[in-house]
Amino acid sequence: MSNTGHKSEARSDNFIFTIGKSESLRYSVQSSNITEVMLNQTNYPVRGKDLKIPSNKVEHSPLILDLVISEDYSEWIEIYKWMLSCKNTPHDKIMNYMVPCELTAIDSQGKETARFIYTDCWPTSLEGVTLTIVDNDSQIVTANVTLNYNRFVIVDKDGNEITEDYVGYPG
Repeated sequence: MSNTGHKSEARSDNFIFTIGKSESLRYSVQSSNITEVMLNQTNYPVRGKDLKIPSNKVEHSPLILDLVISEDYSEWIEIYKWMLSCKNTPHDKIMNYMVPCELTAIDSQGKETARFIYTDCWPTSLEGVTLTIVDNDSQIVTANVTLNYNRFVIVDKDGNEITEDYVGYPG
């Protein structure tokens, strides 16, 4: 595939992370993964040999965030409360606490370039916060959060949704 125009490199500091549908739950994130996507394989029997072909199942790795913690530790506390709500909710009502999360990539001019949407998210791990006294510059306090989810959707720069049902070859 040829590149007909100059494109700027992606930068890891140009993104916004939102939990749930509320704009008020935006978190500053020091780092995040988009997701690792694994296409499983299956055997296709032919005479004398089984061929390996792509299966119809895709698996994704968990979403891991390194949240920036503010002075009131509200980010860490909110994730902890979310975890406790999931733990203490009957299974028939748990979907109320599984929410969409979105990682939005921003270009160097501040325009949205892609959205990575994780549906039915819930926290599975919240790293403890390490408090340290440093003699030189103060350090940003962060905590790792791991989220599981059920579906992954990409919205590209043109607004096209790419779901697991996508059919077509990009070439």
